[in-house]
Amino acid sequence: MFVALTGCGLLGFGGGASAPAAAPSGPNPYLYNASLQVLSFLPLESANQSTGQIVYGFGRAPGAAQSYRVVATVTGNALDARSLVVDVRSASGAASSEVRRGIEDAIYTRARALRIADLAP
Repeated sequence: MFVALTGCGLLGFGGGASAPAAAPSGPNPYLYNASLQVLSFLPLESANQSTGQIVYGFGRAPGAAQSYRVVATVTGNALDARSLVVDVRSASGAASSEVRRGIEDAIYTRARALRIADLAP
């Protein structure tokens, strides 16, 4: 059920604020802000924009039965799949690749929307 929520865009809200301009060597601001927005239902434990790492505590997506803990790390400046690493864990260990992929897809979708909003006149 968690994957269905992330894939349908229910978790991809965020108030429409655009990302700040990125430094050439820093983490991609669109992926970083999209990660914060998409996973905002989870309790935030730490966030470091200079390293690109965001650590969330255990929590559930609205309507989901399973709790997850997520560490999202934006590793590069490009707006592509190589710049995002998402580690998803349940209480019993690593979550399925389907759950991880659903979260990644929701983050990529939101990051693209933030980028498009920045390009709009």
